[in-house]
Amino acid sequence: SDRPGDVPLSGGYAKYPFVLSGHEEAVVCLSVPAFSQVAVSGSDDATVRVWSLVAGGSCLRVLLDHQGPVSSLAVREGLVPQVVTGSFDGRVRVFEMLSGRCQYVV
Repeated sequence: SDRPGDVPLSGGYAKYPFVLSGHEEAVVCLSVPAFSQVAVSGSDDATVRVWSLVAGGSCLRVLLDHQGPVSSLAVREGLVPQVVTGSFDGRVRVFEMLSGRCQYVV
């Protein structure tokens, strides 16, 4: 795809390659946890998106709390998976991945 917010995925994640479409600006970070069926992307549009890799790349959740471009992210797997994000708004946020609730702001 030619849109700056699209992320093409191929390989072992799906039977056929697909594109994660939804961000309004360029995607600058992406995490695909080793034992998960999701991908998590951060964008210059100040959002973080959680994507299903088994449902054709559908967006499961949009995390909207940042006030600036998201520059980095990491996924913490476990009983309650978390997404840790850094942004040009000067904040690090910890989200509960499934609910989208922001748990901590640093």
